[in-house]
Amino acid sequence: MKPTLQQANQVLNLISQKDPSEKQLQALFASGLLSDLLDADTSRTDREKFRELLGLNMIAIGVSDISDLQPPYAGWKVIKQAAIPIGTVTLKLTEFLEKGETVEGEEMLKRAVTHFFMFGLRHANALLAKADRIPEKWRQYCCVFPGTICEDPSGIQRVPCLRFGRRWYLVWIELNRTWGRGDCLVVCK
Repeated sequence: MKPTLQQANQVLNLISQKDPSEKQLQALFASGLLSDLLDADTSRTDREKFRELLGLNMIAIGVSDISDLQPPYAGWKVIKQAAIPIGTVTLKLTEFLEKGETVEGEEMLKRAVTHFFMFGLRHANALLAKADRIPEKWRQYCCVFPGTICEDPSGIQRVPCLRFGRRWYLVWIELNRTWGRGDCLVVCK
């Protein structure tokens, strides 16, 4: 069955909504990816895995600040600060829970260590500075950066997180709480 004029128009509309440059379109056509997609069995394609394969659920940020981290508020103390990695890093989200599982703060930290680098406040701020490039899929999650731990005046340890409301914003969430569905670690690709 041949594509209809309406279907072809839908493809052109999708392309125009993304507003690609002429160079980007030429590269896309030259790559042969469009032809490959037309040959693919889309009923068996996992779109999220496909987007990850293309690097669309990741973002690169530059982190250069290696000075001592200052507490975010008066009366707070920095307990732990992630100094590495510095430079350009590619970030992605990863879940640290099994389906339906919840964990407490110490267990969340243990699981975060398995990802080698625990990103902290510096990385959260660098990502926040590029908020317009954060993948839309990340909006449904609380993006956790457990590489920085601060203690508030009442002795509660908190970690920086990014959340999306009408825009991305930084919040300090109690570490020793129950972490559950919707909480994801920001890790190195």
